[in-house]
Amino acid sequence: MRAHPRALSSLVVSFLIFFIGTLLTLGFSPKTDFSLMTGFPSLIALWLLNTRRFRGLWKRLCVMRRRRTRRR
Repeated sequence: MRAHPRALSSLVVSFLIFFIGTLLTLGFSPKTDFSLMTGFPSLIALWLLNTRRFRGLWKRLCVMRRRRTRRR
């Protein structure tokens, strides 16, 4: 597993785009329950990316990556 700092920001941006797209279709959809169900995975993923445990794991992976690139 590799930890690029830009990879995390691209994940966040893609989840936000997906969620905004879901919100835009919410007004045009006759079944609002289905639209809300498609938005929940992106909200859950953004919440998980913001947890303290994931941030600690990401920092540890970044440190491991820096150490590995210094040895080369």
